[in-house]
Amino acid sequence: MKGEQSLISRRKGKKPASAYASEDAARLNIQRKAQLLEEVIDCAHKSADDAVRVALFLRNAPRSHFPRSLRQFHLWIDTDPLKAVIKHPIPEIRRIGNGTLSRNAELRVRVEQALSAVRTLENNQDEASGVDRPAKLTRELKAAKSQIDVLERELLSMRQKIRLVEKDRDDTKRLYENLKRKYREELEDALAGKTYRGGATVTRIRGGEDGH
Repeated sequence: MKGEQSLISRRKGKKPASAYASEDAARLNIQRKAQLLEEVIDCAHKSADDAVRVALFLRNAPRSHFPRSLRQFHLWIDTDPLKAVIKHPIPEIRRIGNGTLSRNAELRVRVEQALSAVRTLENNQDEASGVDRPAKLTRELKAAKSQIDVLERELLSMRQKIRLVEKDRDDTKRLYENLKRKYREELEDALAGKTYRGGATVTRIRGGEDGH
């Protein structure tokens, strides 16, 4: 019985050859996709004409045809638009299953770096090639407006804090004036009382002398 359980455990832990083949195919698919991203990036730095061609490609290619995010990278299967940039035969690519990249950490890092480079290239290429200047200006305008909104909120917060500080200052000043006035009144009362008591004593002494 014990031997049968051990055999079952070994069988459960051992993957069939088809599973290894499937994993190898998945890794190869990821590598192909990552390499296509890298080739587009490299092409943009070859010459001015190549830079313009890549800029036009990035402007016109939908996200489903050339990814900018990991989710789009997973779903990406259409390579036809790449023919405008890549001249050699382009290999077939397939969708990537959930968790496949997570099981291949090194490839995931490579893909994330390539996607980041694509996004940077897309942002910078407009200015370098003169393509889509209005869209770039629109993005800059939106970014500036967002920054203004942030600064206005910070300014409003600072004004509110200043008003609170001014209120504390005024309250403290009023308290100080009240205490000072109260102290002056009590001091005057004390001095007046002492003078009165002193005068009464002198009167009594003088009255006694007159009696003699």
